Amino acid sequence: MPPTPEILRKHRKAARILLVDQHDRVLLLSSWFETRKCIIWLAPGGALEADESYLEAARRECWEETGLEHDGELPHVWVREHKWMWDDCPVHTHEHYFFARVDRFEPQPQQLEEYEAEVFRGHRWWTADELRDCDELIVPGDLAELLVPLLQGELPDEPLRVGV
Repeated sequence: MPPTPEILRKHRKAARILLVDQHDRVLLLSSWFETRKCIIWLAPGGALEADESYLEAARRECWEETGLEHDGELPHVWVREHKWMWDDCPVHTHEHYFFARVDRFEPQPQQLEEYEAEVFRGHRWWTADELRDCDELIVPGDLAELLVPLLQGELPDEPLRVGV
């Protein structure tokens, strides 16, 4: 069962983690997006729980959705605000993105919520070129371009506002 409008209103803060392997591929997860009747690809992450920081949420969501426990440095690279619809419920989300270099691994989700398990379709490691050529919905839409400086080692001192 998908989240209710009340849950969506409570969970407007989210954290995501950009996991990039030794070949400059970023891990994205795919889900069925019922509202738009399409597959959506996005970085592991999700809503903050009570009294949880964005960084803590990124670490927890990383483990829940990929099985990777990342306790190393996680530079805070982006902040993104976006408005979207879940069924007939408008949602305004404030996301914080963190960046991590990792050895490529085979993701094994550990703890998906019921509605997440229903819509989860899989994962894939993507190059920036593959993202540019993809016809499916990638979030954020300019992810390929946004990744380039990070792949070149140019991490911002302060998180950049992206896709507002």
